[in-house]
Amino acid sequence: MKILLCLLSDQHVPNLLAVHHFQPERLILIETEQMRNSGTAARFLRALEMGGARYEIGVNAFVERLGHEDSLRDAQTAIKAAYGRFPSDAWIVNVTGGTKPMSIATFEFFRNLGETLVYVNHQRPDVFQWLDGTREEVCSYHPTIAQWLQGYGFDVVKSAEDMRQAEERARQWWDCARLLAKHAGPEELVGWTDDERTKVRKAKSGFELLPAHCGPTLRIAEVQAACQQAFGLTPAEGGLRGPVDKYVARFLSGEWLEAFFWGLLDRHQAALGLWDVRLGLMVAGGRSASASEANEFDVTFLHRHNLNMIECKSGSQTHDKKTEVLYKVEAVMQQFKAIRVRKTLATTSPDVLVADRPELKPELARRAGIYQCLILPYPKIRELAGSADSPEAIARFLELR
Repeated sequence: MKILLCLLSDQHVPNLLAVHHFQPERLILIETEQMRNSGTAARFLRALEMGGARYEIGVNAFVERLGHEDSLRDAQTAIKAAYGRFPSDAWIVNVTGGTKPMSIATFEFFRNLGETLVYVNHQRPDVFQWLDGTREEVCSYHPTIAQWLQGYGFDVVKSAEDMRQAEERARQWWDCARLLAKHAGPEELVGWTDDERTKVRKAKSGFELLPAHCGPTLRIAEVQAACQQAFGLTPAEGGLRGPVDKYVARFLSGEWLEAFFWGLLDRHQAALGLWDVRLGLMVAGGRSASASEANEFDVTFLHRHNLNMIECKSGSQTHDKKTEVLYKVEAVMQQFKAIRVRKTLATTSPDVLVADRPELKPELARRAGIYQCLILPYPKIRELAGSADSPEAIARFLELR
């Protein structure tokens, strides 16, 4: 019988991939007191079950606890106890996780027994390396974002059907979103009053778009043609007019930018080597957390087992002249305590640029560098829209390496 031993830590992805790659009949987890108190094993098993790998404590999964995470002796004791459960089986041992004393003790014990010892280098997260240098294997399993998040104790709280419908609308409106991105600038697309904007966010019924609502971009001929085809609007002096439902109203109020980035990545995900591209993902901590407590991610995807998030801010963003949204992006992503996250802020705000020049303000560029957050201002968004059919250009703009 095949046994897989994993050393639990805050970073669960190498262990998650190991289970799906090696498909053991039994799973042994070594955990510290800290991991036990944070419920790491239970989260890990839930993430596995979401991917169809069901392991139950006391049946085909077993947890061995050690007293002190930095004690080599405690680690040796826990590992010997784990091995003593099934000494006649074939063992595969993943030494990627845990503390250094845990990894050292595990390596020494199983090397002497001639069992298989494997390791994952974070630079090549999908490759299992044999520690004796004899071989390596590429893991083809791609976990979903929901599995990735579950291992850190977070849940996707927006229903799959709601996301499917939103993504289908974005797919239908892709041509329109691309044209809006091609002409992206700091001007507002539509000039709703404050009361109208509140209704756009909250109302269940539709609205009447009038020429007076239309900003300069909606007066461009090719944009008007795309909006006519997508939404059934009618050209009128000074713009467009016609009834729009709440989804179209929100799209024109700013959600076109996230629809553009989602569509861009969804169309090219195979060529770009990414997967599970989601629009409007809502995430909350803890199994009982509700949508009202959730953070919404505009565009999310996985690439090289990194979680990537794109925050989209369209219009002039006059309420955020200091780009405080950068702090929000950092705070949201830091809550996962994950090392494999990437952040991008796409914004049409003119306040991120040096006056009359298409480059980021030096202070903002420094902040973005500290937070390791890529910022795409509207000149870059325009260029990206013009290169929307080139996976190579998209990878370059989004720094997908």
